[in-house]
Amino acid sequence: MLVDLNTLRNELKEALPEDTVDASEVNPYLLNEVLRPMLAGKVLCYGDINFEEFEADDLRVVARYCDTRNHIAYGLQEMVGRIAKASPAAYRRKAFC
Repeated sequence: MLVDLNTLRNELKEALPEDTVDASEVNPYLLNEVLRPMLAGKVLCYGDINFEEFEADDLRVVARYCDTRNHIAYGLQEMVGRIAKASPAAYRRKAFC
């Protein structure tokens, strides 16, 4: 399969950001106030978390969300690795300046 990397790059630059994993079942507090800040590099202390905003079962849902997210990220990394290892192919059309 031939891939035009310039076209792919341009399409990816123009794409709007979106979640790759459905987060509709994840407790909004855990997602927005705990998980996303931690993924962004923020260090949370015990006192920063309001434990009344979620239940123990919500932690299982967040864990499943993280597993799915990591699985997809790993798959994307593998795809990027395969693209990087692909042999170059000559461009079939001549470009004149």
